[in-house]
Formats: sequence, structure tokens, C-alpha cells
Amino acid sequence: MSIRRRTLGALIVATALSTLAPAALAQTFPSHNIAIVVHTGPGGPFDTLARRMAELLSKDLGWQVRVENRQGANGVIALSSVMREPADGHNIIAIGNGTSNNIALGKTDFTLDDIEYISALQGEPSALVVRADSPLATLADYVDKLKAEPDGISVGGSGTAGNDFAHFLLNEQAGTVSTWIPFPTAPEVVTALLGGHIEAAFMTPSSALAQIESGEFRILGLSSPERSTLHPDAPTFSEQGYDVDLFLWRGFGMRAGAPAEVVQAWRDALARIQADPAWAEMMVTQKQESYTLQGDALKEVARAEIEALRRYNAALDTPQ
Repeated sequence: MSIRRRTLGALIVATALSTLAPAALAQTFPSHNIAIVVHTGPGGPFDTLARRMAELLSKDLGWQVRVENRQGANGVIALSSVMREPADGHNIIAIGNGTSNNIALGKTDFTLDDIEYISALQGEPSALVVRADSPLATLADYVDKLKAEPDGISVGGSGTAGNDFAHFLLNEQAGTVSTWIPFPTAPEVVTALLGGHIEAAFMTPSSALAQIESGEFRILGLSSPERSTLHPDAPTFSEQGYDVDLFLWRGFGMRAGAPAEVVQAWRDALARIQADPAWAEMMVTQKQESYTLQGDALKEVARAEIEALRRYNAALDTPQ
């Protein structure tokens, strides 16, 4: 009888502990420092987003967060580094269209299901930009010159599956030819355009915000379906007759397999910092549009992107 009572008592305690485990886990996360890995260099939109998020996580929740820039292989190095770490939520990866492209290209051993899509937070269209003193005053000027002189304009940008994709789509729509000149980081694109090393660039508007607002750069077209409220004077490609609809989103993910309570702790944390006035100020200052999808909804967006980017990359590989 005594043995039975002790066994029953042990079962009751075990049941109670299992019931409290999720709450206890949520309260103890994070148990050590967090790393946010960014695949781009300092100063770009992804880096700016990650560093602001790290600051607010520290300020609002007391989390100890560091940002690590791991450039190379178009984001594969950064993604691989996070996927080698335990699936415990302490190592986060900045994700976006480029992540989908790496999966589409088969450049990584990881698949869509290997990533826990925590949340997307912001995004913006791609912009075709020239210097203010450029003879290309309009998109029509740009298209006309390329039709008259294929490859007659030096065009560059940074990133993969974003600005380069917008460049491809415009060429496809307009029937033009222009070679893409890749740059490692967004600031290098700005420097190249300012210095006259390239004549036009596809970039996110926030990458050259100072130059756009000062009037040094002129936007010839945006890849959003409607005019941006952040850049109301900039015409879209679609209103100028070219069906180029592309939104470059940014968010965060982690290695799949983390406890559900840890994933929820991250989503709760991101919701809290998005409610901070400092976050709203950053979004306005950086001219970013809110884009808040989570979990399966964001994963389905990525799934559709992967399929579209497979078609895009197949077209690039097809001899013309």
C-alpha cells in the first residue's frame, strides 16, 4: 500500500511538472545570449533592421542580443551557420526573398521545411534609380535608349532574387537588353551611382534614402502595384505600361524544431517591440512599409516565391 501511494504521488508530481513545463520554458527563454545573423554587410536594410531589433529587444525585454554579419555565397553562409546551431531559438537568421532564391537554386542542403518562419516585419519595392543629372529623365527614356542600343546603359544593384529580379522583369516586359552588374552591398551601389561608375541602379528606396530625399537621385519606377505612400511622386512600372510587381520583404527565422513555446516567445517579443514608439519612428525614418506575416502564412509566401524564382532562374539559364 505504501509503495502504491508513493507511485501515485510520483505520477501526480510528474503530471504537474509537465503541465507547467511550457510556462516555465517561456519564462526561462532566453537562457543565454542571442545571435541574429545577417547575410549582408553593415549599413544595408537587413542590417539596419536587425540592429534596431536587437536594441529594442535589449531595452524592452532585457535580452542580450548581438548582430553578426556573415556575408558570402549570396546568403548561404549565413543560413548554414544558423542551421548548424541547436534548434533552441538562440540563433536567428534574417530572411527574405533571397532565402527563397537559395532554396529555388538548390544552393543549400536545407529546404523550406527546415526553417521556422517566425515573422516578416517590413518591406519595400525595388526602384530603378538614376542620378539627378542623368539624361534619362523618365522610364521611357531608359527603355528607348536600351531599345536603340542594347546594353547601352550600365545597370547594377545588390542582392539576389530582389533587385536583380526586378531588372529581369523590366527587360522581359519592355523587350530590352541590359547586363546586370552585381555589387556585394547596397552602400556600394550608392557609391557607384554617385561616382558615375554605373548609370542606373535597381535598389530599395531606403538604400539611398538620403540621396533620394536630397534630390541627388531620381526614381524612374517602382515595382509596387500602386504608388507608395512613402514616395508618392515616384511612378510605378505598372502605371507606365510594364507589369513589374515585386515586394521585397524582410523578416526572421530560425532552425525548425524549436519548442512551440520558444517560437511563441519570439513572436510575442517582436509584437512588443513593434508597439514601441521607437520602432514606429524607425519605420518612418527608414521609409519602410509594414509587412507582418507569421508562421504558415509567411511560409506559403516563401513557397510561392520559390516556384516563381525557379522559373526565373530557368529563364536565365536558357540561351537567348
